Amino acid sequence: MSTKCDNGISLRVTVPIATYRKPHAREYRETEIAPPPSTAYGLLLSLIGETSRYKYLDTQIAIAMFDIPIKSTMLRTIHRSEKGNPRGVGKNKRPDFQEILSDVDVVFFVKGKITELIKVALTEPEKINRFGVLSLGESDNMVNDLWLNPDISDKELYWLVPTDEGRYPMTIWSDWQNNAGTKWGQFDIVKTSKDNYKDNCWIEVCPKNCEPVVNGK
Repeated sequence: MSTKCDNGISLRVTVPIATYRKPHAREYRETEIAPPPSTAYGLLLSLIGETSRYKYLDTQIAIAMFDIPIKSTMLRTIHRSEKGNPRGVGKNKRPDFQEILSDVDVVFFVKGKITELIKVALTEPEKINRFGVLSLGESDNMVNDLWLNPDISDKELYWLVPTDEGRYPMTIWSDWQNNAGTKWGQFDIVKTSKDNYKDNCWIEVCPKNCEPVVNGK
């Protein structure tokens, strides 16, 4: 039996290796343990071939994980864009430590107008005009598998729960040109069944000048 969220759809996504860089991390690039809402929204837009983030501002997303992914640290060459040199030239290319996650397995519950195009993308992909690989976060976080409305009715998941006292600050909307426009939210991660938390985890992804819809209200 497939599992749909109320008046919406669900997507199960697996990614072998991923990183969700914390915005203020510099030399040591830490990762969030779960994909932030802004990252999930970016994947949905990429899936349907939409390049404007402003077209589906009625989108609501809830995020859950099958398990807490394994975290490790690797040494890699990081390309920067500092003044004085082009990106990746001179001091803008140097080794740094970066945290990565392995075996990412998440479910996105989605409401809004975007759901119709997501269903088309997965059932009639020839009708969708998109480009590039499908990634969850950075371009090399390539998606391995994707299922529409998977059967998770009897599963306990790790839910990303919005709460003012949450331990995890994450981006609801990222402003790459002006950080002052980035919208933040506080979250906790709670393990429980879908029936317990399906009405408590909704977040509307929108810019800082609009109020998010929380808990589907």
